Amino acid sequence: MTFGHDKLINDLKDRDWETQRNAANDLAAIGDSRAVEPLAEASRCMNGDVGKAAAEALLLVFERLPKISIERRASILCAVCLCRCAEMKVQVGFSPIFLYYFACPKCRRASFIDNVNKVVIVLDNSTCLDETYVHDGSTLVVNLHARFVYGRLTPFDFDEIRIVKETVREIDDLMALLWKYMDDEHRNRCKTIPVYVSPTVQLSQWARDMFRDAFGEMRAIPVMPPTFAIVFDIAKLGSNAYGPKAWEAVWRNCSPREAIGAALFEGDSAATLQGMENVYLCAFRGLDPGTQRRFENIMNGSGSGAYLRCDSSIHLATEPLRMCGVVIRTPTGIDIDESAGAGWAKAGLNTANGGRKWWQFRK
Repeated sequence: MTFGHDKLINDLKDRDWETQRNAANDLAAIGDSRAVEPLAEASRCMNGDVGKAAAEALLLVFERLPKISIERRASILCAVCLCRCAEMKVQVGFSPIFLYYFACPKCRRASFIDNVNKVVIVLDNSTCLDETYVHDGSTLVVNLHARFVYGRLTPFDFDEIRIVKETVREIDDLMALLWKYMDDEHRNRCKTIPVYVSPTVQLSQWARDMFRDAFGEMRAIPVMPPTFAIVFDIAKLGSNAYGPKAWEAVWRNCSPREAIGAALFEGDSAATLQGMENVYLCAFRGLDPGTQRRFENIMNGSGSGAYLRCDSSIHLATEPLRMCGVVIRTPTGIDIDESAGAGWAKAGLNTANGGRKWWQFRK
Protein backbone atom coordinates (compact mmCIF):
# COMPACT_ATOMS: atom_id res chain seq x y z
CA MET A 1 0.00 0.00 0.00
CA THR A 2 1.06 3.56 -0.60
CA PHE A 3 1.68 5.82 2.36
CA GLY A 4 -1.36 7.96 1.47
CA HIS A 5 -3.64 4.94 1.29
CA ASP A 6 -2.34 3.63 4.62
CA LYS A 7 -2.97 6.96 6.27
CA LEU A 8 -6.55 7.12 5.01
CA ILE A 9 -7.25 3.59 6.29
CA ASN A 10 -5.89 4.59 9.70
CA ASP A 11 -7.96 7.79 9.62
CA LEU A 12 -11.12 5.67 9.31
CA LYS A 13 -10.39 4.50 12.87
CA ASP A 14 -9.64 7.97 14.19
CA ARG A 15 -11.56 9.19 17.23
CA ASP A 16 -12.47 12.38 15.40
CA TRP A 17 -15.61 11.77 13.37
CA GLU A 18 -14.81 14.57 10.91
CA THR A 19 -11.48 12.91 10.14
CA GLN A 20 -13.27 9.59 9.60
CA ARG A 21 -15.81 11.12 7.23
CA ASN A 22 -13.12 12.91 5.19
CA ALA A 23 -11.08 9.69 4.94
CA ALA A 24 -14.12 7.81 3.61
CA ASN A 25 -14.69 10.45 0.93
CA ASP A 26 -11.01 10.40 -0.09
CA LEU A 27 -10.98 6.60 -0.33
CA ALA A 28 -14.05 6.75 -2.56
CA ALA A 29 -12.18 9.10 -4.88
CA ILE A 30 -9.20 6.70 -5.07
CA GLY A 31 -11.40 3.64 -5.73
CA ASP A 32 -8.86 1.06 -4.53
CA SER A 33 -10.22 -2.43 -3.78
CA ARG A 34 -8.09 -2.56 -0.60
CA ALA A 35 -10.44 0.04 0.89
CA VAL A 36 -13.54 -2.19 0.63
CA GLU A 37 -13.24 -4.02 3.95
CA PRO A 38 -12.14 -0.95 6.01
CA LEU A 39 -15.06 1.04 4.52
CA ALA A 40 -17.48 -1.81 5.25
CA GLU A 41 -16.34 -1.79 8.87
CA ALA A 42 -16.60 2.01 9.05
CA SER A 43 -20.14 1.86 7.61
CA ARG A 44 -21.18 0.32 10.93
CA CYS A 45 -19.85 3.28 12.90
CA MET A 46 -22.15 4.46 15.69
CA ASN A 47 -21.94 8.01 14.34
CA GLY A 48 -24.61 8.22 11.65
CA ASP A 49 -22.79 10.76 9.48
CA VAL A 50 -19.60 8.66 9.42
CA GLY A 51 -21.52 5.44 8.77
CA LYS A 52 -23.45 7.04 5.90
CA ALA A 53 -20.31 8.53 4.32
CA ALA A 54 -18.50 5.18 4.59
CA ALA A 55 -21.44 3.26 3.08
CA GLU A 56 -21.69 5.70 0.15
CA ALA A 57 -17.92 5.50 -0.37
CA LEU A 58 -18.09 1.70 -0.27
CA LEU A 59 -20.74 1.64 -3.00
CA LEU A 60 -18.69 4.03 -5.16
CA VAL A 61 -15.55 1.89 -4.80
CA PHE A 62 -17.54 -1.26 -5.54
CA GLU A 63 -18.91 0.21 -8.78
CA ARG A 64 -15.38 0.88 -10.03
CA LEU A 65 -14.06 -2.63 -9.37
CA PRO A 66 -13.56 -4.98 -12.37
CA LYS A 67 -16.34 -7.50 -12.86
CA ILE A 68 -14.94 -10.98 -13.52
CA SER A 69 -17.06 -13.70 -15.10
CA ILE A 70 -17.24 -17.10 -13.39
CA GLU A 71 -15.55 -18.74 -16.40
CA ARG A 72 -12.41 -16.57 -16.05
CA ARG A 73 -11.96 -16.75 -12.28
CA ALA A 74 -10.04 -20.03 -12.09
CA SER A 75 -7.25 -18.66 -14.33
CA ILE A 76 -6.66 -15.28 -12.63
CA LEU A 77 -3.72 -14.41 -10.36
CA CYS A 78 -2.93 -11.33 -8.31
CA ALA A 79 -0.35 -9.29 -10.23
CA VAL A 80 1.46 -8.45 -6.98
CA CYS A 81 1.22 -11.55 -4.76
CA LEU A 82 0.92 -14.16 -7.56
CA CYS A 83 -1.86 -15.82 -5.54
CA ARG A 84 -5.08 -17.22 -6.96
CA CYS A 85 -7.81 -14.62 -6.55
CA ALA A 86 -11.17 -15.38 -4.96
CA GLU A 87 -14.62 -13.95 -4.35
CA MET A 88 -14.91 -11.68 -1.29
CA LYS A 89 -18.04 -10.65 0.61
CA VAL A 90 -18.74 -7.58 2.77
CA GLN A 91 -21.85 -6.25 4.49
CA VAL A 92 -22.98 -2.65 3.98
CA GLY A 93 -23.62 -1.14 7.40
CA PHE A 94 -26.17 -3.06 9.46
CA SER A 95 -28.37 -3.64 6.41
CA PRO A 96 -29.07 -7.06 4.85
CA ILE A 97 -27.12 -5.91 1.75
CA PHE A 98 -23.93 -7.81 0.92
CA LEU A 99 -21.47 -6.89 -1.82
CA TYR A 100 -19.47 -9.57 -3.65
CA TYR A 101 -16.23 -8.69 -5.41
CA PHE A 102 -13.20 -10.52 -6.84
CA ALA A 103 -9.75 -9.80 -5.39
CA CYS A 104 -6.54 -11.28 -3.97
CA PRO A 105 -7.21 -13.06 -0.65
CA LYS A 106 -3.79 -11.93 0.62
CA CYS A 107 -3.55 -8.23 -0.23
CA ARG A 108 -7.16 -7.55 -1.35
CA ARG A 109 -5.93 -5.93 -4.57
CA ALA A 110 -7.98 -6.20 -7.77
CA SER A 111 -4.93 -6.08 -10.06
CA PHE A 112 -4.89 -9.25 -12.14
CA ILE A 113 -2.84 -11.45 -14.46
CA ASP A 114 -5.38 -13.19 -16.68
CA ASN A 115 -5.24 -16.58 -18.43
CA VAL A 116 -2.88 -18.40 -16.04
CA ASN A 117 -3.54 -22.14 -15.85
CA LYS A 118 -0.16 -23.11 -14.38
CA VAL A 119 2.53 -21.35 -12.31
CA VAL A 120 6.05 -22.76 -12.64
CA ILE A 121 8.89 -21.83 -10.27
CA VAL A 122 12.25 -21.80 -12.06
CA LEU A 123 15.63 -21.78 -10.29
CA ASP A 124 18.03 -20.52 -12.95
CA ASN A 125 20.89 -18.14 -12.18
CA SER A 126 21.94 -17.88 -15.85
CA THR A 127 18.87 -15.90 -16.91
CA CYS A 128 18.53 -12.13 -16.95
CA LEU A 129 17.15 -10.80 -13.65
CA ASP A 130 15.20 -7.91 -15.20
CA GLU A 131 11.87 -9.69 -14.66
CA THR A 132 10.64 -11.80 -11.77
CA TYR A 133 8.12 -13.61 -13.98
CA VAL A 134 7.23 -14.16 -17.63
CA HIS A 135 3.70 -14.86 -18.86
CA ASP A 136 4.14 -17.50 -21.56
CA GLY A 137 0.77 -18.45 -23.05
CA SER A 138 -1.28 -19.88 -20.19
CA THR A 139 1.81 -20.55 -18.04
CA LEU A 140 3.38 -18.08 -15.62
CA VAL A 141 7.12 -18.78 -15.23
CA VAL A 142 8.44 -17.28 -11.96
CA ASN A 143 12.20 -16.78 -11.64
CA LEU A 144 12.73 -17.50 -7.95
CA HIS A 145 16.30 -16.22 -8.14
CA ALA A 146 15.12 -12.82 -9.44
CA ARG A 147 12.17 -12.68 -7.06
CA PHE A 148 14.53 -13.12 -4.12
CA VAL A 149 16.98 -10.52 -5.48
CA TYR A 150 14.17 -7.96 -5.73
CA GLY A 151 12.89 -8.73 -2.23
CA ARG A 152 9.53 -10.16 -3.33
CA LEU A 153 9.80 -13.62 -1.80
CA THR A 154 6.35 -13.88 -0.21
CA PRO A 155 3.93 -16.85 -0.25
CA PHE A 156 2.42 -17.38 -3.68
CA ASP A 157 0.63 -20.15 -5.54
CA PHE A 158 2.63 -22.46 -7.80
CA ASP A 159 2.07 -25.82 -9.48
CA GLU A 160 5.57 -26.99 -10.47
CA ILE A 161 9.26 -26.44 -9.65
CA ARG A 162 12.01 -26.59 -12.29
CA ILE A 163 15.68 -26.45 -11.27
CA VAL A 164 17.59 -25.54 -14.43
CA LYS A 165 20.93 -24.07 -13.32
CA GLU A 166 21.92 -23.15 -9.78
CA THR A 167 24.84 -23.90 -7.49
CA VAL A 168 24.30 -26.35 -4.62
CA ARG A 169 24.40 -23.49 -2.12
CA GLU A 170 21.96 -21.32 -4.09
CA ILE A 171 19.46 -24.18 -4.28
CA ASP A 172 19.69 -24.75 -0.54
CA ASP A 173 19.36 -21.04 0.27
CA LEU A 174 16.47 -20.36 -2.11
CA MET A 175 14.47 -23.43 -1.12
CA ALA A 176 15.01 -22.71 2.59
CA LEU A 177 13.71 -19.17 2.07
CA LEU A 178 10.79 -20.38 -0.02
CA TRP A 179 9.80 -22.85 2.71
CA LYS A 180 10.25 -20.20 5.41
CA TYR A 181 7.91 -17.74 3.71
CA MET A 182 5.22 -20.32 2.93
CA ASP A 183 2.10 -20.39 5.06
CA ASP A 184 0.43 -23.64 6.17
CA GLU A 185 -1.94 -23.63 3.21
CA HIS A 186 0.91 -23.58 0.69
CA ARG A 187 2.96 -26.16 2.61
CA ASN A 188 0.04 -28.59 2.58
CA ARG A 189 -0.18 -28.30 -1.23
CA CYS A 190 3.50 -29.15 -1.75
CA LYS A 191 2.94 -32.92 -1.68
CA THR A 192 1.08 -32.62 -4.98
CA ILE A 193 3.72 -30.42 -6.67
CA PRO A 194 6.28 -32.15 -8.95
CA VAL A 195 9.94 -31.08 -8.98
CA TYR A 196 11.86 -31.26 -12.28
CA VAL A 197 15.68 -31.21 -12.08
CA SER A 198 18.11 -30.71 -14.96
CA PRO A 199 20.52 -33.65 -15.36
CA THR A 200 23.44 -31.23 -14.96
CA VAL A 201 22.29 -29.87 -11.59
CA GLN A 202 23.83 -31.16 -8.37
CA LEU A 203 21.67 -31.34 -5.24
CA SER A 204 22.86 -31.46 -1.66
CA GLN A 205 21.59 -34.25 0.56
CA TRP A 206 19.52 -31.66 2.43
CA ALA A 207 17.81 -30.57 -0.79
CA ARG A 208 17.15 -34.17 -1.85
CA ASP A 209 15.61 -34.95 1.54
CA MET A 210 13.49 -31.80 1.41
CA PHE A 211 12.14 -32.51 -2.07
CA ARG A 212 11.45 -36.14 -1.16
CA ASP A 213 9.69 -35.37 2.13
CA ALA A 214 7.93 -32.08 1.38
CA PHE A 215 7.15 -32.16 -2.34
CA GLY A 216 5.75 -34.53 -4.93
CA GLU A 217 7.66 -36.71 -7.36
CA MET A 218 11.14 -35.68 -8.55
CA ARG A 219 11.68 -36.00 -12.30
CA ALA A 220 14.49 -35.23 -14.74
CA ILE A 221 14.05 -32.36 -17.20
CA PRO A 222 14.32 -33.87 -20.69
CA VAL A 223 16.76 -32.29 -23.13
CA MET A 224 14.67 -30.91 -26.00
CA PRO A 225 16.02 -31.28 -29.56
CA PRO A 226 17.30 -28.33 -31.63
CA THR A 227 14.98 -26.36 -33.91
CA PHE A 228 17.48 -24.61 -36.22
CA ALA A 229 20.74 -25.84 -37.77
CA ILE A 230 23.53 -24.42 -39.92
CA VAL A 231 24.80 -27.18 -42.21
CA PHE A 232 28.40 -27.46 -43.48
CA ASP A 233 30.17 -29.62 -46.06
CA ILE A 234 32.79 -31.57 -44.06
CA ALA A 235 35.10 -31.98 -47.06
CA LYS A 236 35.24 -28.21 -47.62
CA LEU A 237 35.94 -27.37 -43.98
CA GLY A 238 39.52 -28.38 -44.81
CA SER A 239 40.52 -29.97 -41.53
CA ASN A 240 40.20 -33.22 -39.64
CA ALA A 241 39.04 -31.08 -36.70
CA TYR A 242 36.03 -29.90 -38.67
CA GLY A 243 33.86 -29.31 -35.57
CA PRO A 244 35.69 -26.19 -34.32
CA LYS A 245 36.11 -25.00 -37.93
CA ALA A 246 32.34 -25.13 -38.47
CA TRP A 247 31.62 -23.23 -35.25
CA GLU A 248 34.33 -20.71 -36.11
CA ALA A 249 32.49 -20.00 -39.37
CA VAL A 250 29.22 -19.61 -37.44
CA TRP A 251 30.62 -17.15 -34.88
CA ARG A 252 32.59 -15.13 -37.43
CA ASN A 253 29.29 -14.29 -39.07
CA CYS A 254 26.54 -14.65 -36.43
CA SER A 255 26.73 -12.66 -33.20
CA PRO A 256 26.51 -14.78 -30.03
CA ARG A 257 24.76 -11.82 -28.37
CA GLU A 258 21.69 -12.64 -30.44
CA ALA A 259 21.81 -16.25 -29.22
CA ILE A 260 21.86 -15.62 -25.45
CA GLY A 261 19.87 -18.35 -23.72
CA ALA A 262 20.01 -20.70 -26.72
CA ALA A 263 21.11 -24.31 -26.26
CA LEU A 264 23.78 -25.46 -28.73
CA PHE A 265 24.03 -28.85 -30.44
CA GLU A 266 26.50 -30.37 -32.88
CA GLY A 267 27.35 -33.51 -34.78
CA ASP A 268 27.36 -35.42 -38.07
CA SER A 269 23.95 -35.97 -39.59
CA ALA A 270 22.37 -39.41 -39.48
CA ALA A 271 22.82 -39.70 -43.25
CA THR A 272 26.53 -38.88 -42.85
CA LEU A 273 26.97 -41.68 -40.33
CA GLN A 274 25.29 -44.01 -42.83
CA GLY A 275 27.65 -42.92 -45.63
CA MET A 276 24.91 -41.20 -47.66
CA GLU A 277 26.24 -37.62 -47.33
CA ASN A 278 29.10 -35.75 -45.67
CA VAL A 279 27.73 -32.87 -43.59
CA TYR A 280 28.16 -31.42 -40.09
CA LEU A 281 25.45 -29.54 -38.17
CA CYS A 282 25.84 -26.59 -35.78
CA ALA A 283 22.38 -26.40 -34.24
CA PHE A 284 20.41 -24.20 -31.85
CA ARG A 285 17.36 -24.43 -29.67
CA GLY A 286 15.80 -21.27 -28.26
CA LEU A 287 16.39 -18.76 -31.07
CA ASP A 288 13.36 -16.63 -31.85
CA PRO A 289 12.10 -16.77 -35.47
CA GLY A 290 13.53 -13.32 -36.28
CA THR A 291 17.02 -14.34 -35.16
CA GLN A 292 16.79 -17.57 -37.15
CA ARG A 293 15.93 -15.58 -40.29
CA ARG A 294 18.83 -13.15 -39.66
CA PHE A 295 21.29 -15.99 -39.12
CA GLU A 296 20.11 -17.68 -42.31
CA ASN A 297 20.40 -14.46 -44.35
CA ILE A 298 23.86 -13.76 -42.91
CA MET A 299 25.13 -17.27 -43.67
CA ASN A 300 23.64 -17.20 -47.19
CA GLY A 301 25.65 -14.05 -47.88
CA SER A 302 28.77 -15.05 -45.97
CA GLY A 303 30.70 -16.47 -48.89
CA SER A 304 31.85 -19.43 -46.81
CA GLY A 305 32.66 -22.22 -49.22
CA ALA A 306 31.91 -24.90 -46.64
CA TYR A 307 28.44 -23.56 -45.81
CA LEU A 308 25.59 -25.48 -47.46
CA ARG A 309 22.25 -24.36 -46.02
CA CYS A 310 20.16 -23.67 -42.92
CA ASP A 311 17.58 -26.17 -41.72
CA SER A 312 14.61 -25.62 -39.43
CA SER A 313 12.63 -28.75 -40.31
CA ILE A 314 11.09 -31.12 -37.80
CA HIS A 315 13.60 -33.78 -38.93
CA LEU A 316 16.24 -32.12 -36.72
CA ALA A 317 14.65 -33.94 -33.78
CA THR A 318 15.80 -37.25 -35.28
CA GLU A 319 19.41 -36.21 -35.87
CA PRO A 320 22.02 -37.77 -33.50
CA LEU A 321 23.27 -34.43 -32.19
CA ARG A 322 24.82 -33.89 -28.78
CA MET A 323 24.34 -30.81 -26.62
CA CYS A 324 27.53 -28.74 -26.44
CA GLY A 325 26.64 -25.71 -24.32
CA VAL A 326 24.34 -22.79 -23.65
CA VAL A 327 25.05 -19.18 -24.65
CA ILE A 328 24.89 -17.09 -21.48
CA ARG A 329 25.42 -13.51 -20.38
CA THR A 330 28.01 -13.08 -17.64
CA PRO A 331 28.87 -9.98 -15.57
CA THR A 332 31.67 -9.27 -18.05
CA GLY A 333 30.07 -10.26 -21.36
CA ILE A 334 29.09 -13.37 -23.34
CA ASP A 335 30.21 -16.95 -22.68
CA ILE A 336 29.23 -20.54 -23.47
CA ASP A 337 28.33 -22.63 -20.44
CA GLU A 338 29.44 -26.22 -21.00
CA SER A 339 28.07 -27.69 -17.76
CA ALA A 340 25.27 -29.43 -19.69
CA GLY A 341 27.69 -30.88 -22.22
CA ALA A 342 30.95 -29.83 -23.85
CA GLY A 343 31.84 -29.73 -27.53
CA TRP A 344 33.39 -27.49 -30.16
CA ALA A 345 31.14 -24.42 -29.93
CA LYS A 346 33.25 -22.64 -27.32
CA ALA A 347 36.52 -23.49 -29.06
CA GLY A 348 35.11 -22.17 -32.33
CA LEU A 349 34.04 -18.94 -30.63
CA ASN A 350 37.47 -18.57 -29.06
CA THR A 351 39.15 -18.89 -32.45
CA ALA A 352 36.69 -16.57 -34.19
CA ASN A 353 37.18 -14.06 -31.39
CA GLY A 354 40.91 -13.91 -32.11
CA GLY A 355 41.90 -14.30 -28.47
CA ARG A 356 39.98 -11.20 -27.34
CA LYS A 357 37.93 -11.27 -24.16
CA TRP A 358 34.29 -12.31 -24.47
CA TRP A 359 32.98 -8.80 -23.90
CA GLN A 360 35.17 -7.48 -26.75
CA PHE A 361 33.57 -9.83 -29.26
CA ARG A 362 32.60 -8.25 -32.58
CA LYS A 363 30.96 -9.80 -35.59
